[in-house]
Amino acid sequence: MAVVGELENSPARWRRWLNLALLLVIPALMIVVLCVLDRSSLTVTVINPAVTAWIERCGVVLSVMSTLYFIWVVSLAVRRYREIDPVTDAELPTCTVIVPAYNEGRHVLETLHSILAGDYPPEKLEVMAVNDGSRDDTWQWISRAAAESGGRIHAINLERNRGKRGAMHAGFMASHGEIVISIDSDSIILPDTLRRMVSPFVRHPEIGGVAGNVKVLNWDGGLIPKMLDVNFVFSFDLIRAAQSAVRAVFCSPGALTACRRAVVMPRIDEWVNQQFLGRPANIGEDRALTNLILKSGYAVVFQRSAIVLTRVPVTYHGLSRMLIHWARSNIRENLEMLLFAFNFRRHAAYSRTALVVNLVMQLCWMVTPVFATFLLLYCMIATLGAFLLSLLPVLVLSAVFPASVYFLRRGCSGTCMVYFYALFGFVAMFWIAPFALFSFHRSGWLTR
Repeated sequence: MAVVGELENSPARWRRWLNLALLLVIPALMIVVLCVLDRSSLTVTVINPAVTAWIERCGVVLSVMSTLYFIWVVSLAVRRYREIDPVTDAELPTCTVIVPAYNEGRHVLETLHSILAGDYPPEKLEVMAVNDGSRDDTWQWISRAAAESGGRIHAINLERNRGKRGAMHAGFMASHGEIVISIDSDSIILPDTLRRMVSPFVRHPEIGGVAGNVKVLNWDGGLIPKMLDVNFVFSFDLIRAAQSAVRAVFCSPGALTACRRAVVMPRIDEWVNQQFLGRPANIGEDRALTNLILKSGYAVVFQRSAIVLTRVPVTYHGLSRMLIHWARSNIRENLEMLLFAFNFRRHAAYSRTALVVNLVMQLCWMVTPVFATFLLLYCMIATLGAFLLSLLPVLVLSAVFPASVYFLRRGCSGTCMVYFYALFGFVAMFWIAPFALFSFHRSGWLTR
């Protein structure tokens, strides 16, 4: 029997060793390729030496800034980030969970079932399921869940579609809990997620918002979900962990976000009626809500153990629309953050200096894709295409850092997907950031 067990486990063992070997060997091979390249053929001097020098200086400055920034981020995430322990049933405050839903069908039923199956005391929990003018059978599934819940789910039907922000606003206005949590209707939470989301508010009164940890639910849906899993690990387990160490998480994700009701309600009209360039801000409600909390002087932290599993796009079309939505909202809210980030005279429960450092890097990265696209085209023309010989190894080496983060958080399995993600992102998604930068005035969910 032992021999059979070893034989059964051997494929998994070989896959782990293969992933580890590729994680180490691929970067080494890329370094060798760069070393043997004929550098004279890659020299960019054909068009204008002055332009070449300017490009090189800008590239060096941005590279140094990014390197120093990531060293700082890793130091914060590894040395200073601490999980906030869950509290007992007696200490838990009343909590309202809002589930805004639009054309989700049966998925909303699964979301609501996962909430009711949690370990949060029923007498302290109310659930608001909001149908945002869906054109499919979402309202029927919400009604069924409410009927089967024994009064634990309050169903709200908006006949006209108001967008996610409007649906959340309807839930806020009907809520009574001290803490309000929003969960996307295509997501599922673990039994202890709500408790872990609420506990930071109990232990630290200066905390106004908590960000959950988003993971991919449909991981087996093809290459795109697997690549997004890489993105989520890097964005949450590293970036948000580092921001949480200074108590200033930039975005509490829409899939799972929590806020102190007493902080948000006095400014709820400002949030729901937010405008950008004279138009209603129909996107980026999660980043806008986080900005509102930070603007009020309260801290926003990240709970790594508060997990939500969410469905992600499985097609290129769906992925590009989602990334455009994210990029546009980030550009808008980065600009909004400029209005309060440098107000050092006002006390805040987070490190304002760290907030400014993160914001400066975000602003730099907003324009970097445009600069990078120009740089690529210029180098391709100036070197008559020889620049491509060095581009592939550079792209692979740039993925070593996120690959290492993914390896530390998830182990060997799937680590090499990071390298594929780097190449795919360059070849197929390079246009997203420039397009979002020049169209950030547009609104609309895109992902709906």
